[in-house]
Amino acid sequence: MKRNRFSVAHVVAVLNHILKNRSAPKKLCCDNGSEFTSQIVDLWAYQHQVKLDFSRPGKPTDNAYIESFNGTLRRECLNAKWFLSLTDAQRHYTLGGRNTR
Repeated sequence: MKRNRFSVAHVVAVLNHILKNRSAPKKLCCDNGSEFTSQIVDLWAYQHQVKLDFSRPGKPTDNAYIESFNGTLRRECLNAKWFLSLTDAQRHYTLGGRNTR
C-alpha cells in the first residue's frame, strides 16, 4: 500500500500560507518524518524564530493530542465505512468534519 507523504516544499508552502493570516508559532511540534527534518524546514523555522520540537522516535505519548485525534478519526470515520481508495475516503469526508455525502 502506497503511503501518501507531504513534500518538504508542500510543508513550507502550508506554513507560509498560515503566516498570511496569523503570526508564527513559538514552537512547532512534529515527528521525525523527512518532511520536517529537512534543512529547508529548519531554515524556515530559523527565519521565523520558531523552535522545532521533535517527538522521540517510538514515543507516541510525546504527542498525545494528535495520537488521540488519529485514534478517534480511525474509529469514528475510517472504520465506520468501507472505502475503495484514499480518494474515495477524501471525497466522503472534509477537514471541517462535515460528511459530504
